Amino acid sequence: MVGVLAAYAVGMAGAALAQDIAQLIAARVVQGAALAVVPLSMAIPREALTRQRLASAMGLVSGIAGAGAGLVVGGLLADRLSWRYLFVLGALPALISLGMVARCVPRGERAASGRLDVPGSLLLGLSLVAVLLALTQGPSWGWASAPVLGVAVSPYAVRALRTAAA
Repeated sequence: MVGVLAAYAVGMAGAALAQDIAQLIAARVVQGAALAVVPLSMAIPREALTRQRLASAMGLVSGIAGAGAGLVVGGLLADRLSWRYLFVLGALPALISLGMVARCVPRGERAASGRLDVPGSLLLGLSLVAVLLALTQGPSWGWASAPVLGVAVSPYAVRALRTAAA
């Protein structure tokens, strides 16, 4: 969790300091990788809290994650000041959270079991790219065109083939 929050803060700082679109995209990629904080923020309470405290903690974590106030505040900041403030102010909660996690979250004693499903991860990534490609190119390529239909159904075809092979 500390590493993920540190990566997120670095991505935010990099985006705020970006001098061109390539630097901004690179910083946003780092931020995207740091979104592992979401499942970690759900997993840590399950490991660290008693059953009695778990429900309220999960409600709090879910509420904070889904608040959406950042969209309104972000729009005002970008409109009134500069888009760079979105990233500067986004880094502050990450740094505060980093300090709180380092101080308050107990270190895990157990090693993670299992292994990374590399083929599954690659298929998931390619499937997401295919669906997003179909959605973004549909208006210009035509919704009923062979390329759009092909990339739109490819995740389902891959899933069917993988299921049949298993």
